[in-house]
This record gives sequence, C-alpha cells and structure tokens, in this order.
Amino acid sequence: MKFYKFFIFTSIALVCAFLYKSIFGYWADSEVWAVTLSKQKFFSFEGTELIPSDSIGLYFKPLHHILIKFTYVAFPQSWNILIINRIFGFLIGIGIAAVYARIFSEILNNKRGWVLGFVAILTVTLFFERGYRIRADLLASLFHGLILFEFFRMQKQKDPWEIRISTAILVLYELAFVLSTVKYLPVLFLLNILYFFLLIGSSKELYWVRFYKNKFLIQFVLIFVGVVFIHINRPLFFAQYIGELITYSLEAVTSSPADQNIQYIHILRWITGNPILWASYIGMVLFTVFRLLAPQGSSTVEQKNRSLLTLYSLLLMIFILNAPEKHAYFVASCSPLFTILSLSYLVSISNNLAKQYKWKISGFQTVGLLLICKFLVLLIIYKDQWTNQDQRAYQASLKQYLVENNISLYYDPIGILPRHMLFYAFLGP
Repeated sequence: MKFYKFFIFTSIALVCAFLYKSIFGYWADSEVWAVTLSKQKFFSFEGTELIPSDSIGLYFKPLHHILIKFTYVAFPQSWNILIINRIFGFLIGIGIAAVYARIFSEILNNKRGWVLGFVAILTVTLFFERGYRIRADLLASLFHGLILFEFFRMQKQKDPWEIRISTAILVLYELAFVLSTVKYLPVLFLLNILYFFLLIGSSKELYWVRFYKNKFLIQFVLIFVGVVFIHINRPLFFAQYIGELITYSLEAVTSSPADQNIQYIHILRWITGNPILWASYIGMVLFTVFRLLAPQGSSTVEQKNRSLLTLYSLLLMIFILNAPEKHAYFVASCSPLFTILSLSYLVSISNNLAKQYKWKISGFQTVGLLLICKFLVLLIIYKDQWTNQDQRAYQASLKQYLVENNISLYYDPIGILPRHMLFYAFLGP
C-alpha cells in the first residue's frame, strides 16, 4: 500500500514535469503555423469561391483549428496565445494517457493498474518529448482512445437502450476523430475491422447487424445535413475539396526525397528509447500468434480482447510504416496502444516470475520501480533540451518594440506573435 501511494506521488511529479515541458518546450514552426492559420475564418474566401492554397489545412483538420480559434476568443489579447495552446496540448496529452490507462485497467483487466498505465504512457520517450505539441495528430489520438474504450465498454452492456446510447457516442467520437485530421481515415477503416471481429462470436453477435445499421445511418444523416448546408452556401467548395483531398491522399502515400532521409529515424528512436516495452510487445505478439495457432481451451473475454487488440495494433503498425511523414509527433500519437499492450504482458510476466521465485515484491511493484527509474532518466535527458527561452525573449523584445512605436499590425516573417500578424506566411521560428 505504501508503494502504491508513493507511485501515485511519482505520477503527480511526472504530470508536473510534462506541464513544464509543454510551457517551456521549443515552439516548432508547424505549431506556430497552425496557430497563425487558425486566425482565418472558415469559408471566408470570396470571388471564385475557391479555397486559398494556404488555407486548405483548415478543412483537412477542422476540429483542430476550431479548438485553436476558441483560444483566440476565450482569452485576453495580452496572454501568450502559443503558451495557451500548449497548455491545451498538455491537457490533450494527459487525456490520452488517462483514456488508454483506463483501457489497460478495465479492458485488459489489470486491476488497480490505471496509474501504472498512465505513467507508462507518459514516460515513453517520444510521447514525453512530443505529447503536448499543438498537433492535430494528438487530438485524433485522444478520440482514437475514446473510440476503443467506448466500444469495449459496450461489450459489457445488456440493456438495449445503453447499447443505443453507446452507439451514438461512438458515432460522435468517430466523426471527431476524422474531423481532427483526415490523415486518419485509413485508421477508421481498421477500427471497423476490429468492431467486426470483436462482435462475431460474442454475446452481442445478434446485435452487430443492428449496430452497423444504426451507426452508418446516424453518420450518413449528419454528413448529408452538413454537405447540403455547405453546398447551399458554397456551391464550388466540394468539387475543389475532393480534388485537394485526392492530391493530399496521393502525397500521403508517396515519400518525397526529403522524407526518404528520415523514413524510420523516429520509429528507431521509439524502439531504442523504450527497449523493455518493445521486447514485451514482441513477446505479446508471439504469444497471441501461438494461442491462435494452438488454442488451449476456451478464452476469457479479457484474453480475447487482448488478442484482438494485439492483432489490431499490428494493422496499425502497417499504417505507421506506410505513412511517408513519420515525424516524431505522428509516431508519438500512435504509441499509447502499443504501450498498454506491452505493459499488460510485462505485468503478467512479472507476476508469474514473482510467484515462481517468491520475490519479496510483486510484479506490479517491479514494473513500477522500472517506470520510476525511467522517469528519472527522462528528467536528466530532457532537462535543457529544446527550450523556447530564446523565442520567449524575442517575443518580449518584439512586443516592447510594438508598444513603444504604437504598431498594431506588422509583417512577422518569424511568426512568433500570431495574434498581431498581418500576413499568413512566415519563414518559421
């Protein structure tokens, strides 16, 4: 019990460190551009009614930009808009860790393991480094976790009305998932494969046809109403949007020469930075394949969920490996599912070893100690890495200059003061 309380204290310290990183971490040009672009209004283009080329991102990641727009409206102009959005990014990162930790605890049946899953996700090197960024990928990752949790939770429901409500919630999560970024449309297809195999052979098998019918009917109605509304107001919008979307999709499966040079560098960093978790994940995959090839009696619900989630993670890995832009924030957004699966197998192995060799500490405590050591190593590694100290100093000097010279709007090629920018193009910080 004392160790559990100490581990909760460690998780609080980890959250504080994650918040510190989110406020003082370097502002990447993609983050500054997202905050700058969000100043534009949706459907503000006139004349030919064609979407400006530099604004297409608004329509590929609408929910992400709506969230940033909210920060412009909700907070005073004197507040630093980049730091505000970073704090929102921090909350999204914490939300991702919390949701996947619940999947680890409740769906994978690791009782009292929520805090273990939470700490494991935040201490994955790439997630600790990028999990607070102002990125649509991370917002999509949050809804991805919510979709998985809601669907698995639905398996335990018996009341038809509860199933209907969960179906409606699931539809909203799926729409929010895709509206965060259209990049994840293939993942939505993979999720529907997971739905199918989870429902077949379960106590809900009789409901699966009704589930799909209701789900797709609700989605169709919502999409139809949205399309009609936009088409009435902007007749030429969808013709251009579909064309741009096809171009975007082709670019998404075609690597540029620049991308070739960094194809797998961040995936390798993900693996080498978390060797124990990856060794555990490989063991989990081999164990799952063995159980499928040589089944031994009937499987429990938890074992079936773990096996199907493992197979789904393999499909997700194929998606990650085939994405041309394997940037660190993208890999970080996909990491939580692999983390909880690895952790589940690691805890199971540790518990078995603790019983077999009569350790004085439990498997939970063993894994917890490993995570505490990893957190301390992360604090040392990332102590002074990629800070925004110089950027904030430049901001302060520039603001002072604007006030002293009574300048309200200006051309900012650095893009470091998005609220004050007159133009929407910049060189990057």
